[in-house]
Amino acid sequence: MTRGLHNRFSRHWFARGFTLIEVLVSLLIFSIGLLGYISLGSMVQARQLEITQRLYALQQVDLLAAQLAANPQDRQQAENAFNQWNLSVHNSGLVNGRGCIDDAVVNDSYTVTVAWQGLSETSEQPLSACGAGEYGADGLRRIVSRSIYISMPASLGSGGNK
Repeated sequence: MTRGLHNRFSRHWFARGFTLIEVLVSLLIFSIGLLGYISLGSMVQARQLEITQRLYALQQVDLLAAQLAANPQDRQQAENAFNQWNLSVHNSGLVNGRGCIDDAVVNDSYTVTVAWQGLSETSEQPLSACGAGEYGADGLRRIVSRSIYISMPASLGSGGNK
């Protein structure tokens, strides 16, 4: 009789300890999953900021293209539009934003480019020289370009990138 009572207590004690271990393992697994979820959230936020900055840059490129196309022959107005646009690029929310006009004219084609600093380095190398060397590693430099076909005054953008 004593022996049967002893076996009953030892099994009960073992079951209580085993349940505690199961709870601790479950908490560990849950904690690892929660850390993964938090890490995923921060990566999504970083990607969302990159996308937002690319949209800002596209808006700035389209803004200058529209301003230059509105009155392509007025040199003073084109230079004023470029200066205001360049200031707008700096204040648009882009990290270290910079605007450039490439004056390599082919059939009245000009390339309007916006460069800014990305959050993480990529292996992609931008083709434009706009903002080259200003952001540390070239993998941090992001660019958006658009070619516009208008007859612009020759002095705007002369001497390379402006």
